[in-house]
Amino acid sequence: MAKKEQEERFPEDLIGQPVMTRVDHFAAKTFKHPMMDRALDEVKAALHVYTPGLIVLLYGPNGVGKTTLCRLLQRDIINEAMPTLQEDPGIIPSAYVEVQSPDRNFEWRDFYKDILRSLDEVLIDRKISFQTTSMYYDGGGNLVIREKAAKADLREAALSTLKHRKPTVIVDEAQHFGMVAGGRKLLDQMNCLKSLANRSKRPFVLAGTYELLPFRNLNGQLSRRAIEVHFPRYRADVKIEREEFKDVLNTYQFKMPLVNEPDLVGQWEYIYEHTIGCVGVLNDWMLRALHAALTEGKESLTRKHLKQTAPKRASCQKRLDEIIDGEVNVDRIEAEESLELYRKRLGLVACEAKGKIPERTSELQVEKKSSGSKRKNKNVGDRNTKRDAVGLQKLAG
Repeated sequence: MAKKEQEERFPEDLIGQPVMTRVDHFAAKTFKHPMMDRALDEVKAALHVYTPGLIVLLYGPNGVGKTTLCRLLQRDIINEAMPTLQEDPGIIPSAYVEVQSPDRNFEWRDFYKDILRSLDEVLIDRKISFQTTSMYYDGGGNLVIREKAAKADLREAALSTLKHRKPTVIVDEAQHFGMVAGGRKLLDQMNCLKSLANRSKRPFVLAGTYELLPFRNLNGQLSRRAIEVHFPRYRADVKIEREEFKDVLNTYQFKMPLVNEPDLVGQWEYIYEHTIGCVGVLNDWMLRALHAALTEGKESLTRKHLKQTAPKRASCQKRLDEIIDGEVNVDRIEAEESLELYRKRLGLVACEAKGKIPERTSELQVEKKSSGSKRKNKNVGDRNTKRDAVGLQKLAG
């Protein structure tokens, strides 16, 4: 509370401003919180010790705040690169690309264009390569230059620009890479992206929903090059996360440009029901609720405004199903039974039972063990060595 008392809620003259001025002021705020800070720190730690061609997979629920995290990451990368920029002003420290949602299948041509735009390249459609078929001679011996760049031209242009500008490439909505037909195609997508990262020697951060999870273990080579960062929601059944979520609400209610501070913390369960612990969803909802309260000329935000602007229950249920499925898939590989099976396949479970590493049994030891056994193998048709019955035998029946 002492921190809140020292911090300014908002400029005093903002109260007398028009509705949209006050709403825009609130919308411009970036509300950092513990879950975001932890995920951001993990991503930055991976980038600080990255190897050429590193791919960071940042995944979490829809609406958790991944886009905000990407923007904060870009800002931090640029700030850290300021001394380098003074020595080499040609460097662009970070490139932010939002993958377009395709009508049918993902299109690499559009992705290469987006990379070039993010690096302020010009005449993108005029990029041609002397090594491709963009230039050729016709039947009359005349040199013909294709007017528009082909996909191969755009790839080479993007690769060359990445090498010279040396950015960290942040790719938002990266789950759209998976909008292809068939599992083999998905592997091809990641191999193409891995090749782009490896040849350019630049790190790529792929941020997306839990639909990114199938990208993790497509093959061993990709797994070796990728670092995973989970950006989860706040869970109501975990005490520390529940209290952190309440702190987030406390910050929101404190920063709302209203005459009287609303009580969001006192209604945390109702708010949690509609956000499922995702701060991105909370942010959008609070903007709508604030606009509703200000439009009515109210001095504070009430339960009525929350109800008017709350996400629909059906959409909340759908999102909850998707989130739980994603969380189960994230936790499955780390589950105790999975770990036990993994250690068993490594041969470590037997070691723990005996207290030492078992030695590999040689073929000679197996042969000696077999020859020392009482039971010996015989050819088919050979009788067992035993005394036959003698004398008259009573016939059955």
